[in-house]
Amino acid sequence: TAPPSAHLLEIAAELRRLKARECRRLVVYGAAFGTRFFRRWPNRTLAGARTVQDLHGAHGQCFFKFILKKDVTFVRKRVGTNTLRLPPSLFVRTNFRVEGLDLLVPLDQDALPWLATASLRRNVKILKMLGQRLFPWTERLLWIDAKLRLGATNPLRLFDATEARGACLAAVGLPFHNNAYGPGAAAMRVPSFSRHGATVVRSLAMRPLLTDNVRAVEAQMGTYVREHGSPALSRDLIDSAYLVRDLRSPRCRSFNAALGCAWFEEITCWSDRDQLSFPYALRRLGLSATAPRRPALDSVVVRSDRGSPVALILPPGRPSRGDGPVLHWYYTHALAVGKCLPCVRDRRDPFAASFDDVEIANAAAPGSRPSA
Repeated sequence: TAPPSAHLLEIAAELRRLKARECRRLVVYGAAFGTRFFRRWPNRTLAGARTVQDLHGAHGQCFFKFILKKDVTFVRKRVGTNTLRLPPSLFVRTNFRVEGLDLLVPLDQDALPWLATASLRRNVKILKMLGQRLFPWTERLLWIDAKLRLGATNPLRLFDATEARGACLAAVGLPFHNNAYGPGAAAMRVPSFSRHGATVVRSLAMRPLLTDNVRAVEAQMGTYVREHGSPALSRDLIDSAYLVRDLRSPRCRSFNAALGCAWFEEITCWSDRDQLSFPYALRRLGLSATAPRRPALDSVVVRSDRGSPVALILPPGRPSRGDGPVLHWYYTHALAVGKCLPCVRDRRDPFAASFDDVEIANAAAPGSRPSA
């Protein structure tokens, strides 16, 4: 796997110098390559989300979004900026009520590994999968896609879940939703790697301007299924838009570094569809999980060959059936807020009750201010 570019390593060094002390406990970060991400959110009420003031008060100014330098002019005109007591060459700070959460970190597109505009998604994957190289000094690292905003839940509560299980990484399982599995997904009883892959292929066929072509994804899926079989890969399907990495111990730092490299290798070799390559990357590291009794409602614990837990796949939920925790942003604003605000009717906090044997809500009751 090629290492991050010299440009990214320079940015990482500057982030360490400016923010390592303030943001040692938690870093939340993402990437918004393209002005469409800034057009999407202005003047929208993020129902159920914590305010910028709450988040900054609890966690400091430790929320980062990587953008492209060529988009800075648009950002300044669209949402305005105010002066931040940091080198202006690194951060662009907006004063808009929604975007004001994040410190914007401009990157030079010409200095990134993939230069073509059509390959920007692959450059985003560098930041996503190798985030530990950008923030090696933080104890907790949370990636959130630009299409989402943080929801009502204190981000630290996700790390409570990993700590309770002794895991180093947590993500929400792929929901039984038409976007993930195609028509009729709500009636599915177990996840299906093959069905999800087929849905991705259909989506690509309708959006030919995306990075990957249909043949590349089909070849990737065929190779994975021949090596491991769809049922085994199905257990580890996640929605990678919200990814929690616990870096507090040498064991977890080592695991997350190894997984990030194995996952990123699949992106460089095949397509940039990281939800397809995540289960395979786990298999490359010799990791496996046991299928849960209730796939939408029980957590999946991924273990090493010695039986130690390393990753926790949280249940997405089945809100239409009214039972179990509901965690995915298609159904609740607890973790994140998506594009379709009216689509979410269930605003209950699933962390107010235990799921499996993980109790996360002892620090805060539903609707209370999150603890620092």
